Amino acid sequence: RMARGEDSGLPDEFFVDEIDAARNIINALNYLTTKAKPERMEWNSFPMASDFIKTNLKEIPVGSAKIAQEITFENASSGKVVFRTIETDSKGLQNEEMNIFYLNDLESGIKLNVSSKNAYIGVEMKDKAKYIKQISKEKTTGYSASLKIFVDDIDLARNIITALEYVIKNSTPGIAEFNS
Repeated sequence: RMARGEDSGLPDEFFVDEIDAARNIINALNYLTTKAKPERMEWNSFPMASDFIKTNLKEIPVGSAKIAQEITFENASSGKVVFRTIETDSKGLQNEEMNIFYLNDLESGIKLNVSSKNAYIGVEMKDKAKYIKQISKEKTTGYSASLKIFVDDIDLARNIITALEYVIKNSTPGIAEFNS
């Protein structure tokens, strides 16, 4: 299904003289749409996937505001992640927020959410647990079970999702276990 104004490279209509040719075109198009899979980047190391995520987060206009986004990963796959946003409103006032969490606590199956106004990657904690620590003005303001990573390029967003899925799958628990 094509969005209005989206160019598929195909004509809007096909005209053929024979009904059998029309049926063959319909069958070919049905086959192509069900069998086609977009090419996505593949990751073979934690640093490669996490660097891709870091490099591709940027400032995104959201409504009348702009949101600058930055993510940092500790060196180990069990380390903390800090997702920082700076929202600048139309008057130039800024609000900075940090979200701190462990990769191992994230739910796999990350979703891309698209509306007519914006698009974002929705990241959630396992079992909807509120493990994301939110800090604003150097004070803890609360805990959350989800966060949004805003995007303006759908294909790039899908590659960021595959990179996030890779780092989640290859993360290790960051909590030390003690035995007696």
